[in-house]
Amino acid sequence: MAQQQLQLKLGRWRALVTCAGLLAVVLPTNASGEPAAEARTGEGLLVLASGDRLRGCPAVSAKPGEIAWQLPVLAAPLQIPLADVQIVKFHPSPSASHGNYRVELSGGDELRGDLVSVDNNTIVLRTQRGTFQVKRAAVASLSHAYRALRPRIRPLAVEKPVIQKAHVVLRNSQVVYADLVGYDARSTAFSFRAGSESPSYRANEITEIVMADAGTHPGPVSLEYVDGIRLSGELEKVGPSTVVVKSSAFREVVTLPLAGLRSIRASAASESSARQRGEAMLSVGETRLHGRLVAAEPRAGLTSFAWQPSGSSTALAIRAGVTASIDFGPPALSALIEKEAAAEDRIFLRGGDVLTCNIVSIDDVETVLRVAGPEPRHVLNARIKAVEFGPQSRRAIANDKLARLLTVPRLQKDEPPTHVLGSMSDDFLRGRLLAVTDSRIVFQVGSARREFPRERIASVIWLDSADDSPTKDKGAGLVQVTDADGLSLCLADARLDDGCLVGRNELLGDCRLRLEELSTLRLGVPRTLSKLAQNYRMWKLTEAIEPKAFADDADGLSSEPDLVDRLAPDFTLDLLDGSKFRLSSERGRVVVLDFWASWCAPCVKGLPDVASVMAEFDSQKVRLVAINLQETRDDVAQAVERLNLSLSVGLDRDGRVAAGYGANSIPYTVVVGADGKVTRVFVGYGPQFADALKEAITSTLAKPQQTGN
Repeated sequence: MAQQQLQLKLGRWRALVTCAGLLAVVLPTNASGEPAAEARTGEGLLVLASGDRLRGCPAVSAKPGEIAWQLPVLAAPLQIPLADVQIVKFHPSPSASHGNYRVELSGGDELRGDLVSVDNNTIVLRTQRGTFQVKRAAVASLSHAYRALRPRIRPLAVEKPVIQKAHVVLRNSQVVYADLVGYDARSTAFSFRAGSESPSYRANEITEIVMADAGTHPGPVSLEYVDGIRLSGELEKVGPSTVVVKSSAFREVVTLPLAGLRSIRASAASESSARQRGEAMLSVGETRLHGRLVAAEPRAGLTSFAWQPSGSSTALAIRAGVTASIDFGPPALSALIEKEAAAEDRIFLRGGDVLTCNIVSIDDVETVLRVAGPEPRHVLNARIKAVEFGPQSRRAIANDKLARLLTVPRLQKDEPPTHVLGSMSDDFLRGRLLAVTDSRIVFQVGSARREFPRERIASVIWLDSADDSPTKDKGAGLVQVTDADGLSLCLADARLDDGCLVGRNELLGDCRLRLEELSTLRLGVPRTLSKLAQNYRMWKLTEAIEPKAFADDADGLSSEPDLVDRLAPDFTLDLLDGSKFRLSSERGRVVVLDFWASWCAPCVKGLPDVASVMAEFDSQKVRLVAINLQETRDDVAQAVERLNLSLSVGLDRDGRVAAGYGANSIPYTVVVGADGKVTRVFVGYGPQFADALKEAITSTLAKPQQTGN
């Protein structure tokens, strides 16, 4: 059967903004696209004058005046003219300063090392990065690296600015105007010339030696090392382990190690160039690189795509398995001319695809729809997360309203709702979807069967617990196309053909998309759902926690022995007052955790008793944290205000802390000793609760403190 050529009208393609991925500093990626465990030697971030940011490492340069830079996503290194480089940042390990002397050059550069010799023309300094022969005329000052440097002293009582004279500042604060002429390494004595006199001072007598002010002559590129060395000059070459610099301050070209280098910075950067017509942006973590996506011959370890950087005549193949994003910018005008149909619907698949379509019908097994052609397509409901009817925009639902919709009442636990209907007026109804036709929607609420006109319904959302994670890799060359509106499409076996992206979609089959109609393309397995698809990912049911007013024993309390004598699970929660609480930070005093909710009558009745008991103990020795379960901050604040209580309230928004303590019924009170171990657990509330809690705290305080394991 001939391949069906589908021209998908995804419509309104725009640039997908990926700022979060571009601003965050990320670790290098390995072959699977995941962050590597540790950075490779020499890895850094190269920033071009155009604004492109390239995370990678230096490679062997093919030509003088160029830097070879290897990106994890590309099969071969880029050759970049040094004139186009703005800064290269590395992340070396901290290093102690090496040597006894600090040499400040006239342009602001700085060297640190051991002084070898001094004469009228040259100062020789041995550093951790090599031995430098520095021209005397380029040196501004010389001082001991481990002594506090004093501000440079200028001649007093001058009526107009003068050129600073050479002088030496002694440790007794005396200033001697003299020129440095020599140094004896064996005696560590410096010799000077002051007119007809030739004074000499040992190193331990000197604070700083200041040369004649030669002005500032910074080089076009500045290098900075972790031990304080700063150099500027012309960058001759950057290799995998060394960098070569030519500076007017040195007698010869200097070769420096890459180890310990913090940054290479251009003193003047050209303005960023605007994206040219037809250009795209390749983004991999912190890396950003302008260029064009072109076809490549697929080979082992490589994709069928290549990247041709702006201004380059060659393209480099993109490695397989690396997650990358390509932003094509605003779509071409031809993609906007074709208007969307007024009755266009949307379908949200669990694998991450979001498509515009026309919903024909839905029953208890499958959904029938039309997309990219007149022929109907059948999709199992198990693959669907939500459908939206009509082109109307949807407003976000408030968090507290969503929490109530997704909480299963205690009486419905055995037969929970499976769907939510959303109306055009943003009202919602829980129940079970029975059928959708071209004009009606049939819905079961409890034992009642109800029908609604389809034009009044905005959406249907599935509430079951099926997997909503993005599509796993089910073929080579998996890519995801996403637009600014959230429309998304995954294609397997993707490649370029005559200016089009071709591939196979699980629902649509063989697809063909013109590149000028695309906004963003993600290579590799998609890690996240589109922003629009994420709106429904959190729609999963949770069961309401059962209150327990009366339990196994006569006083309305029961005990949970499983936690007793065990180390209390550590956790961190936001408190109602905006601060944070971490249990392990409370070692040394007793902590009472009281799990409650404002809708739980026994909790509301028992919480004042808990607060009253706590008032009888020293707050430095005993602390209460009332942990509210899965309610909004406003609801909790109103409940505490109604109870007229002043206490620390933790916000367990997702119920994870309660689950960790086995708080399946509330009220649920846990006493944790100063050693971090649980001493008592109370479930429920009764007349004797206050006395029992007081006795538990008293006995816990009386126990000798031990370190929890």
